[in-house]
Amino acid sequence: MGKTSMASLLTKAAHLCHINVGEVVKEKHLHDGWDPDLLFHILNEDLLCNKLEERMKRGGNIVDYHGCDSRVFPREMVRSGGSA
Repeated sequence: MGKTSMASLLTKAAHLCHINVGEVVKEKHLHDGWDPDLLFHILNEDLLCNKLEERMKRGGNIVDYHGCDSRVFPREMVRSGGSA
């Protein structure tokens, strides 16, 4: 089972909100274009964090992020017990 499938199951079981970062970035155009060599959108971290800030403050989220750098999300955005 992959990360997105697991996040979906957890959010349903725990009645939380699933935030799929990849989908949000594509749908809301929170990127700086497409990298044709690596075949993915170039994440604009500032746009993403601005877009998610209020949702994250409310809590109750499981953040599904397919990156290796958890520093994308400022510490104050992720509360204890949260996931990013």
